[in-house]
Amino acid sequence: MSETVRTGVEIRLSGLRQCFTYLYDQHVSKKSGNKSYRTTVLVPPGSDADKQIRAAITQAAKNAWGDKATLMVQSFKDDVTKFPYRDGGKPDGNGNVSPDTTGVWTLTCIAGKTQPTMKDENNKTIDGLVKNGNKLFPGAYVTVVVEIWAQKGETAGIRCALLGVRHDRDGARIGGSGTRKARDDEFGPPPGNPDEDLVGGNPDSDDIPF
Repeated sequence: MSETVRTGVEIRLSGLRQCFTYLYDQHVSKKSGNKSYRTTVLVPPGSDADKQIRAAITQAAKNAWGDKATLMVQSFKDDVTKFPYRDGGKPDGNGNVSPDTTGVWTLTCIAGKTQPTMKDENNKTIDGLVKNGNKLFPGAYVTVVVEIWAQKGETAGIRCALLGVRHDRDGARIGGSGTRKARDDEFGPPPGNPDEDLVGGNPDSDDIPF
């Protein structure tokens, strides 16, 4: 059995881009089927946020394991299921490396089945049921409030509980097609217009190569 008594450290991390974001719909684990609200923040190495996270991990480990803290952390720091803070340039659990995480460290923050507090840049609450006008998209710069804590027992590890997320400013979106939006003039005349242009050539042409 795993002990779930929290001896964690709460910290606030500001101005970080987020990715792999599931704040409106829960992420579903392919292995276990477990659902959770979560996001991952990208942390420049050597930054104030990086130092905060490392200090919080160290303290949480000491709170749980005392003099054995360093040994415990070293034993599972490379296991993605047991340690939330990783070098983004290393392969993930599926052996993949995302170009968005190369050169930074990633902190995976999980809220579980309870949706975290969500705020806009004016600290006004964001409706967690309404996606329209979503400011907390992958790529946005955010402030996260998290609790770093150590889980003891058979599934020992360092965990990062997501308590809240605030939109700080927009950033380039991460994920999806990555393409631009179509301009109005790219749609051509309305349907049924006899002067309608055929974009990309005439489909009745004999020159179609496939």
